Amino acid sequence: MVFSSPLFLFLFLPAVLTVYFLLPGLRARNGWLLLASLFFYAWGEVGFILLLLISTLVNFELGKWVERTEDISRRKRAVAVAVIVNVGFLAFFKYAGLAVASLNAPLKLFGFGSLPAPPDCPAYWNLVFHVPCAVLHH
Repeated sequence: MVFSSPLFLFLFLPAVLTVYFLLPGLRARNGWLLLASLFFYAWGEVGFILLLLISTLVNFELGKWVERTEDISRRKRAVAVAVIVNVGFLAFFKYAGLAVASLNAPLKLFGFGSLPAPPDCPAYWNLVFHVPCAVLHH
């Protein structure tokens, strides 16, 4: 499902928003958005839901660490750890594809099968989350 598809625009998005505004409380609404987001992601790449869940949990804990840290230097350290973790995820999934593509040519040359391409990674959005959290909390 693509953001510009009729299925998303006229079925998925209205259904998600309707349920969202009918739910009481922020916790229920956030839970609903989490489930809807997982469903949306699974629609295209069901095999990587576990990776997305792990990334989400890691970033949730990192966000709580940033939020509860009162000392400015420790908060900067928490944000630095969050950025390093997410840039690490991003670099791995960006350059793993290059490594796989580079290794597939010699593997094929010697009669071996190809390595599978790595999945995309939502680490960019996690970075977009952590840095403003630290700045706004200040």
